[in-house]
Amino acid sequence: MLIKIKKEKDKLQVESEMKNMGNENKKDFNVMMNNNKDMPKIQVIKDEKTIKKYGGTKMFFAPPIYYDKLMKKIPANILNLISGILLVCLTVFKFFQERGV
Repeated sequence: MLIKIKKEKDKLQVESEMKNMGNENKKDFNVMMNNNKDMPKIQVIKDEKTIKKYGGTKMFFAPPIYYDKLMKKIPANILNLISGILLVCLTVFKFFQERGV
């Protein structure tokens, strides 16, 4: 009986999420893209697991428009997504170097 109730709750949750995913026409992506969200900011990381994973104690968070501008610099004929992501990472790394972070 409990398993049946849990499955029904999971089904309702999935249906609710599916309905929300379908509201693309209500989203204003330009507003979302230009929302700075108190960024750029640098956050000091104290969690040892995260420090080991990312290799440092500081993490840079840029506003969405910053990443959008970086991605637009990648030529359209680059088909390899990994190359594009690497280019973005190198640009962010250069940003840190220039600011001495």
